[in-house]
Amino acid sequence: MSTNHYIVMLDGSSYLPMYQQMLQDIADRPDVTLLIENASTCGCKSFLMKNKVQAITKGHLDFLAYEERLLYDTLEQHCPPNKNVYVVFFNSALWYHPYLAGTLKRYKKRWKNIKYILFYLDVVDSGVSRAAHYLQKQHIFDLIYSYDLTDAQNFGFVYWNTLYSKNEQASHIVADTQLYFCCGVTKARVPVLEKILSQCRHNHIDCQMDLVCTEPAPSLEQYAPMVTLRQADQLLPYPEVLQRQLHAQCILEILQPGRNNLTLRPYEAVVYNRKLLTNSKCILEFPYYDPACMQYFESIEDIDWDWVKRPCSVDYHYQGNFSPALLLEDIARRFV
Repeated sequence: MSTNHYIVMLDGSSYLPMYQQMLQDIADRPDVTLLIENASTCGCKSFLMKNKVQAITKGHLDFLAYEERLLYDTLEQHCPPNKNVYVVFFNSALWYHPYLAGTLKRYKKRWKNIKYILFYLDVVDSGVSRAAHYLQKQHIFDLIYSYDLTDAQNFGFVYWNTLYSKNEQASHIVADTQLYFCCGVTKARVPVLEKILSQCRHNHIDCQMDLVCTEPAPSLEQYAPMVTLRQADQLLPYPEVLQRQLHAQCILEILQPGRNNLTLRPYEAVVYNRKLLTNSKCILEFPYYDPACMQYFESIEDIDWDWVKRPCSVDYHYQGNFSPALLLEDIARRFV
């Protein structure tokens, strides 16, 4: 009998290429199955998952929408020959295909060697975490991780850095611009973007931005060709975003107002040796923080534009500690 098998549930939305890159280090391992359930369309299940319905039924009607789909078939294949089967759910995967608590409990009743693990790659109070939070309240998970230190402390989760695997092909891209930024544009972000673009133009910064607009942003149109405005259905796939970023000497990170976490940008900067310009104060506590290569700003007036323009040799001496392989090792250790 083999020791462990890991089933990692992925978000099958347009963000799938990003998650595939994050998990690339474990994609070809024989003890790992990366799984994508089709998006759920079951109206009965959606109804039963409502908080008010669960409060009344207490899960006793979950059997009405019980499922035996891809996850069931995969468990049937890997549970008998393995001592332990760890099913790792990302909160976004549960948003893409939610499960009723009763369904997951029934799987566990059939196969006693299953452990359910949840990894929050988003903050708990985000919309994409709702389905995960529902299952958490039903005490489905044997272990919960969070990439957000505040959530980990507030809810008693295990804090773990964002997972990221190095793309060896991308690591050979040579920078030929100075600054790059890609994000979705909300009303709150527009004034900050206007100031940054204005300063880039004033300081002769070779800047490129890909901005996805959910609503019109005419004030940003004047900054073409520095800015490319895209509609919500024109999202760039992650491999293309990564390539565009790595063509720049410096990656820009701008958080939404009220947030103080890290996006993928610091991880990309470290893995691929690029400068980072960010308004996330968390960067000051980042294990690879290097003030020579990373600049934190609270206001646009804080930015040292000469630093942005100045070419420099960047080497964070990355030790591979963002790899998802380390997460799997930690999971196994915790259930010895």
